[in-house]
Amino acid sequence: MALKINRTITTITRIVGWGLTIAILVCFGKVFFWEKTYYKEQTVTPRAKAQSVITGLPNLNGLKDNDISDADYAAFQVEAKSPRYLRIERTKVDTIIRGKSVANNGSFQISENIQEAAWYTGSSNPGEDGVIIITGINSYNGEKGALHNLDSLEKGDKIEIESGDGNLYTYEVESINITSKKDSAEVLPTAQQRREGKETLSLISIGNGDDSFVLVRATKQ
Repeated sequence: MALKINRTITTITRIVGWGLTIAILVCFGKVFFWEKTYYKEQTVTPRAKAQSVITGLPNLNGLKDNDISDADYAAFQVEAKSPRYLRIERTKVDTIIRGKSVANNGSFQISENIQEAAWYTGSSNPGEDGVIIITGINSYNGEKGALHNLDSLEKGDKIEIESGDGNLYTYEVESINITSKKDSAEVLPTAQQRREGKETLSLISIGNGDDSFVLVRATKQ
C-alpha cells in the first residue's frame, strides 16, 4: 500500500515538474519572440529628427557677399557627424555648410554670407537615415549665392555632402519643385518629411531678386 502511494506521489511530482518546465519554456519563448519583434521594429524605424517646425521664410536683409578663400574653406570645422561641405557638380557649387536653427516665428535661418549654405540643426546628420535640410541663397542684390541655379538641376543629378569626419555621402536628385514664395508654406512641410525607405536631402533656395522658392529633393545612394 505504501509502495503504491509512493509511486503515486512520484508520478504527481513528475507531472507537476514537467508542467512547470513547460510553463517556463513557454514564458521564455514569448519573451524571446517579443524581444526579437521589438528590436526588429526598432531597427527598421527610420531616424528622422526633422518635424514640421519650419513654417516660413527668413528675412533677406543685411546679408553679405564674401568669397570663401581656399584657406578659410580648408580651415572650416564642424562636429564629426555634422555636414561640412556641399558639392553640386552641375551648378559648380562647392561651399561650406553652417549649422543654423529656426527663428521664433518659425522661419528657417540662413548664413549671413550668401556664398555659404546652412544646415537646419533640427534635421538629421548625413548617414542617419532621416531627412537633412540645407538652405541657401539663389541670388541677392543681383549677386549669385551658394545655391544659384538650383532650379537647373535635373532628376538623376548627384549632390555630395562631406561630414566633419571626412565621410562622403552622395544623393541623387528625385524631384525639383519651383513655386512662388507666397506658396512656400504649402511646400515647406514636404521639405521636412523623409521619403519612405530612403535617407532624404532637402535643398531649399530663395533670393531677393525674384519671387521663386526652389525645393530639390534627393535620396542617398
